[in-house]
Amino acid sequence: IDTPITASTEFDGAGTMFTYGRFLSITEEIFSAGPITEPIVIRDFGACSKTCGYGVRPVLNVTCVHNGENAVVNDSFCEGMNQERPNSDPISCFNMLAATCDARWETGSWTECSRTCASGIQTRTRFCMKVSDDASGVRRQVSVDNCLYFLIP
Repeated sequence: IDTPITASTEFDGAGTMFTYGRFLSITEEIFSAGPITEPIVIRDFGACSKTCGYGVRPVLNVTCVHNGENAVVNDSFCEGMNQERPNSDPISCFNMLAATCDARWETGSWTECSRTCASGIQTRTRFCMKVSDDASGVRRQVSVDNCLYFLIP
């Protein structure tokens, strides 16, 4: 399978059944009842570039695993079975971790002190910010109603 799997599923491949699971959009695991009957190509992906919203996952490694031995071997084993080496393009990902997706207070810079010596005043602006729900992942200012349950800095 050379397409990203987006939900927990089972699929046949290399003579066995594989089971894939995604947990909290953080970790992914794939299991095989084995043994595999032909070489398979495995791509290892890095972490999603965004902790909230849409991002990309880079390909860290592409390996050919030899049938029956579960050992990484030279790419020629997979190429000999007419398996093309998958591309190394990053794939899209989507994370919705509550801790990073919630709106929260952010502050601007402090102003200069109103006096050069004793009893001056400095101020700063507070904003209620949230990661946008679209694919941009940009933090945007939202209504203070979104931050009512959080301590104001």
